[in-house]
Order: sequence, then C-alpha cells, then structure tokens
Amino acid sequence: MRYLTKEWYQLCQQTYLHFGLRVHKGAIRRDEQLYLRLYKRKEKEFIQMEREVHDVDPRFMLEQEGMVFVPADKLIKGDEIKEEETLIYHMSDEERCRITKLIEEYDSRPPFDAEKSKKEFRESQEIFENDLVDRLPEEVYRQIADPRVFALGYCTKVTSGVFFPFSR
Repeated sequence: MRYLTKEWYQLCQQTYLHFGLRVHKGAIRRDEQLYLRLYKRKEKEFIQMEREVHDVDPRFMLEQEGMVFVPADKLIKGDEIKEEETLIYHMSDEERCRITKLIEEYDSRPPFDAEKSKKEFRESQEIFENDLVDRLPEEVYRQIADPRVFALGYCTKVTSGVFFPFSR
C-alpha cells in the first residue's frame, strides 16, 4: 500500500474506523469459519457488556451524599489542603427524587434478555458492514478481503497500515 498524498491519509483518518482494530492473520482472505468464530466471540463480549449495564444498581449514586471534594492540583502536588478549600456535596431534593425513580425502575425492570441483545448486535453489525462502503475510500475498501470480519474489528497488517502508517 502506498500513501498517495497527505490529503488521502487525512481522509482515512476522518473515517474513525481505525479505532479498536486488531490485526488478525486470518483476515487476509474470506473465511466463513473464521468469521463465525470471531462473530460469536464479539457477540459474547457484547452480551456480557449489556448484562453489566443492565445490572448497574443506581443506589451507588446515593453514596455521593456527604462526599468531600478537594482541589485536584493541591492533592497532586501534595500541598496542604485547608478546610475552606474543601467542598462537601449535598444532593438536591430533585436529584434525590430522580435517583429514587431510577431505583424503582431498576427494581421493577424485566430480567436481562440475551436474545434481544443478540438481535441488537446482529443489527448493529449489519449497519456497520453496510456503512463501510460509504465511509471508507474505495482504494482502502478494495483491500479488505472480508468486510464482515473488518466490521467485527479485525484487519490484516496491510489494512491496519492504511490507518497506522507511523506505527510499527
């Protein structure tokens, strides 16, 4: 791959598709088994993340009441912090009411639905795969052996070089 112009490089950077890509030696060719294996791995990670978000209990927000805040610069420098420089957080009634409503919603929420998360993952992957054609310069898109694998976050060294010309 040659880097044709500074403008071309900047165009590639504007796609933001290079974030989170990992080099995978199997991405050099279209391989259905590889795609299915990587898809299952990413789907499992997505479901785990969704489950963690679903299980975040909003009661932790009540713990902020009475918390003491100090100036970060003095803390970092190790300077003495005077009492008048501290701030004690007091929650407003509106904030406490909002958190109480969140807790009620949390307590009455339905159980986690892994099938729904699988469907959301599949839909987001399809959208991302279709979006690749529009967002990537044609010259870059032609170098991708399997856009489905690329959409999962895997590429070849050649493709990663398109996005990281100054890396190892």
